[in-house]
Amino acid sequence: MQGDLLPIVIGSIVGGLFGGILSIVILWVMSNKAQRTYPALSIPVPNGARYSPDFELWAQLNKYRRTEENCYTKGRGLLTSSTEIRFHGNEMEIVEVVNFLFAKRRFAINAPVMFGKPVRRHKIKQINKLLTHWQCPPIEFGKPSDGLRFNR
Repeated sequence: MQGDLLPIVIGSIVGGLFGGILSIVILWVMSNKAQRTYPALSIPVPNGARYSPDFELWAQLNKYRRTEENCYTKGRGLLTSSTEIRFHGNEMEIVEVVNFLFAKRRFAINAPVMFGKPVRRHKIKQINKLLTHWQCPPIEFGKPSDGLRFNR
């Protein structure tokens, strides 16, 4: 009986390792392409938006924490993605960050790539509430042929 189980156990381990490595390679390739094609989403915001009490409250309610000057991060990003919001003058830059432990890939939160799309859709919905309050146009997911919403 034990001799019959050994090939199954070994096959399961090898198959699991192969599948895990293959999925990491696919994520790496997709995130590299997303970073090259859709590097960042930049949105014009009102003067002083970064310092407004509305933004501070929104960031706190949506679990964004200040990680450095002018940068707010949501999520840890260990083997998952996190979101970074940075302010540059009157522009708010929003990127999704995929952390591979040995390298990070940053791309626009509304990039038309498949991985993490439901989670990014929820984040965009919350960001759009803030943008509506500031009377800014909402973020929409880009289309693969549409480069107008992204910095190049």
